[in-house]
Amino acid sequence: LERELKLRGISSYLIEKALTEELPEGAYQEVFESLAQKRWDALKSESPMRRKQKFYSYLQYRGWEKELIFERLNQFRKGPSNVP
Repeated sequence: LERELKLRGISSYLIEKALTEELPEGAYQEVFESLAQKRWDALKSESPMRRKQKFYSYLQYRGWEKELIFERLNQFRKGPSNVP
């Protein structure tokens, strides 16, 4: 994560500050849920297998934990009544 931020021209000071500050768990989960839902909706036209692959790749590339991604995929698979 730090390497990617440096490649994007972010100063070492800002990287260190951001990595040492804690994000409240609720805020972290809210950001993930929002991003996951938007991406899932954007992939509606894809086949089910391709949709899952693109969804996973998109979130993994952005640094989300694979357990969190798979948990969300399982919720989507079970249907809208199981999605928070």
